[in-house]
Amino acid sequence: FFFQAEDGILDLVRSRGLGDVYKRQILDTVAGYGKLYCSPDASVLDIGVGTGNLLARFIGHARELIGIDPSEEMLDVCRRKYPGLTVRYGSFTEIPLPDGSIDLIVSAYAFHHLTPEEKGAAILEMKRVLRPPGRMALADVMFRNEKESKEVRNYLIATGRRELVDQLDREYMAMFDELIHSFEDAGLPADGEQLTESVWFVRAVR
Repeated sequence: FFFQAEDGILDLVRSRGLGDVYKRQILDTVAGYGKLYCSPDASVLDIGVGTGNLLARFIGHARELIGIDPSEEMLDVCRRKYPGLTVRYGSFTEIPLPDGSIDLIVSAYAFHHLTPEEKGAAILEMKRVLRPPGRMALADVMFRNEKESKEVRNYLIATGRRELVDQLDREYMAMFDELIHSFEDAGLPADGEQLTESVWFVRAVR
């Protein structure tokens, strides 16, 4: 999934320092990390592949490039843009792949669609398909913690952008600190860093 111009969340993202140039740089960051652990015979999975812009960065760097997405429309676009990629219907919580079949999982701008319960299930599902010592690399719009989430909401209300608060309330932005703990509770050592005011990068290892 990639933010479209009409998406109110994009307005929030841009207002906090993330435009199209930053988005490309963030995809480069995720791919750059992934390539450090990507051998020519590796299998790479992009969850929420969208139109394929992240997964395509691994062309020539891995044996198998698989993308899944719950939107058939996005999958059709991806197939037309990048016919060399293998794409199919799927989601974070229902990955249509066998246990231990993937060496690297990447994702960008998709995790915020999952409820807190779905996020927990997604972590376990990603662990299931990841072959040790596989890696995960995930970038998304997040807050560091609940305190920051409240500060952002209060700022938007104070500056007359209540509609963006409503948009936030319809999504499920992860709290970075909590997400790291969730990965570790699942037996996946994790760390990460803030890439922009809005976007965080999470890394985990099987």
